[in-house]
Amino acid sequence: MKDLFFKVYRNCFLNSLIWGFIKKINEENKRPHFFRSVKEFSEYKDKEYIRILFLYSGQQLTPFCLPYWLEELRLDYFNSKILPNIIGDNVIKLTLPDIYNQPIGPTVFGCESKLKFLKFGCNYNIPIIKNSLPNTLEVIEFGRNYNKVIKVGSLPPFLKCISFGFNFNKKLKKKSLPNSLKTIQFGNNFNQEFLENQLPNQLESLKLGINYNTPFEEKSLPNSIKKLELGLLFNHVIKKDILPNELEKLFLSRDYNQRFEVGALPKKLRYLLCDYSFNQPFLEGELPDSLETLKFYFSFNQPFTSLILPPNLKKLTLSSSFNQPLLPNCFPQTLKKLNFDYNFNQPIDTADLLPSSLEVIKFRGDFNQPFTSDTFKNCKNLKEINLQSSKFNHSIETNQLKSCSNSLKTLLFGREFNSFLDIDNLKQLVKLYLGKFFSFPLNVSSLNSLKHLTIINSDYDIHNITFLNDHQKSSISIIIGRPK
Repeated sequence: MKDLFFKVYRNCFLNSLIWGFIKKINEENKRPHFFRSVKEFSEYKDKEYIRILFLYSGQQLTPFCLPYWLEELRLDYFNSKILPNIIGDNVIKLTLPDIYNQPIGPTVFGCESKLKFLKFGCNYNIPIIKNSLPNTLEVIEFGRNYNKVIKVGSLPPFLKCISFGFNFNKKLKKKSLPNSLKTIQFGNNFNQEFLENQLPNQLESLKLGINYNTPFEEKSLPNSIKKLELGLLFNHVIKKDILPNELEKLFLSRDYNQRFEVGALPKKLRYLLCDYSFNQPFLEGELPDSLETLKFYFSFNQPFTSLILPPNLKKLTLSSSFNQPLLPNCFPQTLKKLNFDYNFNQPIDTADLLPSSLEVIKFRGDFNQPFTSDTFKNCKNLKEINLQSSKFNHSIETNQLKSCSNSLKTLLFGREFNSFLDIDNLKQLVKLYLGKFFSFPLNVSSLNSLKHLTIINSDYDIHNITFLNDHQKSSISIIIGRPK
């Protein structure tokens, strides 16, 4: 038998047929196929290869009209009852049309169904019947109009993720959501109070919609939650012992503008996003030591004194309103990425302002302060200086970047920059970006690591650039003018 196999396999003609067959299977399996009727599908000559079927037909489907080997099925323009033996047991993903609004009975899915993902369309608004959905189901997405009470036992026991649509705003009953749930997303209209034990005790991610503005009570949120996203309108004081102990990521709402009590933010919190309206000062100890990423949007404009920012912070993004003078040692010595936004235009002229751990610093908008020999004096690990979106237009001298000359790999300037640039000592520089108005001569002969040079000024004369030799010139990707 083994010899026969190799005789067949080594036959060039048969070998090409085999590999052609395998290639066709792989191609047909991966892409969706679109048909306007069951008849059109049944007449398709290669239908045996199809695993993903999109059926755009309003006709009533009959039992066994679709093949058993389908793995993904999407129906459109269909609003008739789904009879038994229409959805094959091998279907893993099912998407129902927006107009569909028919009850799903307990016989729609077979006892051996492998369904894992079910998405209801926009109009579906019928209560889920107990035992109507297969136990294999892991993800349910409800459409815009769904707004029915979730009855105890109606959802499959091993469900992992559920998403409610725009209109859902029903009170949750205890144990109506299975304990297996890891992720819950509520729609924009949801604004119901959470009581103790209403949410599953294994829940890890909770996202609330635009209108949610109900205060949390103690123990209303299970301690298992690791990620919490508040909607737009939430603006209630978050007191101590309210947030889950295991919380790692917190996204505050657009309207949130309340002070935090010391100890209100959990000790395991690693990521905090303060959104549009937040503009409250922090006191020492309010931000937990575990925090690694802190982001502010738009309104925040409060000073940082020493010991305000937590000792393990790695990434800090300041808001577009922030324009406070930097105070000595205000940034922890763990900070690696620092982003200033549009309004910031304060001097950074002493060595005690930027931490030695800093790897990336980014300026935007109004920033136009000259650097001094002390600005980056302690930044021996600095890899990127990004002035690409700023108004910065001051000369760069060798001594200003001396401390980071062995680490700096990326140097980006904005459209306003048109000043003398002395960067001969940047031996590790890989990428240099100059803006629309830059017109000064440029010497890159000592930049042995340079691989990418972009000058947006389309009128810039390449002969103004001094290279070490032709070999260096050919080794650099040079773009003059805006990249296409």
